[in-house]
Amino acid sequence: MNLDDGLLQRLVLPIALCGLIACIWTNLHSWYRLRHIPGPSQAALSSFWLAFTSLKGQNNDLWIHLDEKYGQLVRVAPNLVTTSDPKTIRRMASARSTCWKDEWYRRARFEAGIDTLFTLLHPRAHDEYKSKAAAGYSGREAPSIETSINEQIQAAIDLLRHKYLSTSTGGNTGDQVNDQQKSLFRPLDMANFSTYFTLDVITKVAFGEAFGCLQHDADVSGFITELQGFLPFGSFLSYIPSWLYDAISLTLSYTTRLDDSQGVGLLRRIARESVTKRFEQSADAQKDMLGAFMRHGMSFEECRDEATFMIATGSDTTSSVIHYTMLHLMTNPRVYQTLKNTVRQAVLQGSASCPITQKEAMVLPYLRAVIFEGLRMRAPAPGIHARVTSKEGEHICGKFIPPGTGVGTNVSAMLLNPDLFGADAASFRPERFLDAENLGDAAIRLRMERDVELVFGYGRWQCAGKTVAFMELSKIYFELFRHFDFELINPINPIQRTNSYGLWIEEGMMVKVTDAPVI
Repeated sequence: MNLDDGLLQRLVLPIALCGLIACIWTNLHSWYRLRHIPGPSQAALSSFWLAFTSLKGQNNDLWIHLDEKYGQLVRVAPNLVTTSDPKTIRRMASARSTCWKDEWYRRARFEAGIDTLFTLLHPRAHDEYKSKAAAGYSGREAPSIETSINEQIQAAIDLLRHKYLSTSTGGNTGDQVNDQQKSLFRPLDMANFSTYFTLDVITKVAFGEAFGCLQHDADVSGFITELQGFLPFGSFLSYIPSWLYDAISLTLSYTTRLDDSQGVGLLRRIARESVTKRFEQSADAQKDMLGAFMRHGMSFEECRDEATFMIATGSDTTSSVIHYTMLHLMTNPRVYQTLKNTVRQAVLQGSASCPITQKEAMVLPYLRAVIFEGLRMRAPAPGIHARVTSKEGEHICGKFIPPGTGVGTNVSAMLLNPDLFGADAASFRPERFLDAENLGDAAIRLRMERDVELVFGYGRWQCAGKTVAFMELSKIYFELFRHFDFELINPINPIQRTNSYGLWIEEGMMVKVTDAPVI
């Protein structure tokens, strides 16, 4: 039955007016309930302010700036606030908390309806899924994790030794040919190198076979290029209104199934091919993460998307920590030499295997301090990681936050808080973790370490890859300093490109590597 054209024309205006009134009412209601929370005026009216701001690729600086301007509690969208208060972050993420994950996490899905450990919102569903994934992530049923990391440590050392060692002997004798033979300059992009290392580690640990980035000194699968190309759009999607996200995600999910040659489709195809090979074998064939997932009943789709997420986030986050810590080490000669001496003493005393074990590394106080200070200097994943306030609401920083409000964690600002880490919190000084211990107050060191560990989340929602990340960091710093010395080529502009979305994109951290064994 067709409607009369005149009737349609008469209905258009009332329907449009109703929609406009509903939109205005929704915005006014959202503005009113959080009117007492400071923040940018545009943020109170629409999520688009945060979405478009995130496209600039300066998310880490944004969170720090908002905290400095408005305080520890800031409104960043109509129904979203952020806090840099570590007590609030812990309370809302604790096992007994009734605060669920916010819908923000769903934006990290690769396909509608298929969740990963990261995207599950309901605590019970999350705990059930985690029981299937925990054995793999923790290493309980993947005892080859440390061996797999050791193999990539050796591959990294081999790459540096065979392709990137610079030499300089004898000086300028006036004989150009002879001088060139004595001097070799082979600059290394430390940002690329660290990404190749962490990507090979996570694929070796997960699938039992590395992508081979270190072997070929290249992004052999195209995974890194495609991930970095998607991050700006992915960051935008993270903060747009839900109605628009739902429409875009359905289209995106459909197109990635049709086109797996680029973007998210390529990322999922790479993971799918690896998972398919393993599902053709017995779950007991290899004692790695994927084998543990399969033995505990994870489906093909769950393994595929968990692997995709694990590769994307597990490689980029740890990589950014490695090369940013190396940057601070190279620009702090005192810290550099102290770490070099720590490595030398451990080797001379016979307390360090080759490569060093995780157990040996974590009992070296200065190395441990360098690891935590490197993590502290900036958030490895500068996203918002929001949770929803309980039905009773929450009191945060002395202000009431009504039920159903998203509360993001501003870890970027928390890590640089002088009240938590001292007046020189903006400085790279690993000794801050040792000073309190030396004065007989180990509780202060432990408190600071717990605050830094919030970069991995907290409680039941803590990052499952934390164990692997610490193992990578402890080994790579020790072994690089055992064998080589490093020098920034351009200290005025050490990193040519740096962007922060939900993850970091960095290129052009050029370094001179020289052979410098500790003994």
